[in-house]
Amino acid sequence: MTVYIEYALIENFLIDGGLLLLSLLLLKREISLLKIALAALLGAGFAVLYPLVTLPDLVSYTLKFAVGVLLCLIASKREKKGSRYAMNVLSFFVCSFLFAGFLFAVGDLFEGEIVKRIPVGGLFGGGVIFAFFLHKFIKKLYFMRKINAFLYNCELISGKNQLKLKGFLDSGNQASYGGRPVCFLSAKRVLDLIEVGQGCDEMQILTVGGEKTIKIFQIDKLLIYSPNRLNIIEKVIEKVYISPSGNLENGEYELLLNGALFS
Repeated sequence: MTVYIEYALIENFLIDGGLLLLSLLLLKREISLLKIALAALLGAGFAVLYPLVTLPDLVSYTLKFAVGVLLCLIASKREKKGSRYAMNVLSFFVCSFLFAGFLFAVGDLFEGEIVKRIPVGGLFGGGVIFAFFLHKFIKKLYFMRKINAFLYNCELISGKNQLKLKGFLDSGNQASYGGRPVCFLSAKRVLDLIEVGQGCDEMQILTVGGEKTIKIFQIDKLLIYSPNRLNIIEKVIEKVYISPSGNLENGEYELLLNGALFS
């Protein structure tokens, strides 16, 4: 087998640089392309020279790990806390292991033939695809984490009917009627709470599309539980209004809490 050193250098430079960039992006760290390029150049040189040296397994694994840590230190902006460096290193190794797993999966899928025939830069192209989907996945995790910070277990009581569900605190929702807050409930769940024939009122709200008339129902009580303590009630709001909303179907929550409830 013939190995062209310049191709190996370029390919490893691109892969190391891409993984370092991705690992820092996922942690939302400050990026220095020059530092990443220097680290990737060192990693590419190591990748080319490493196969030429025979070392005991323990020394070999230790050396690989140490070089990986060194690459992260070079690529990272100066951090005040060592724990942030540790997270940078962890992120880089996780990205590297996932990328290696991605390559093994592709190799198994095509019985290794595609890996044997892959052109120079093709591996990097696969890395770009891998990075794209991983970045999308991590963004989703960040989004879910942000959403969960404002999610509460809630219980709505209207007459003999009780409804337990997830509520999201929306500080932008300041709708009120008669001095009482208005929350928005999934239209499907309103049918489980409000009795047929129960009276309702109407009010005007301002939306992106302009002014809109909505129906509102007064319920007896809204219980909001603490997200950090099991079964501990944080808020009890009596005589609160709810309005059916078709925008709360099939989401992480079914109730949009009024921002005034926590002010």
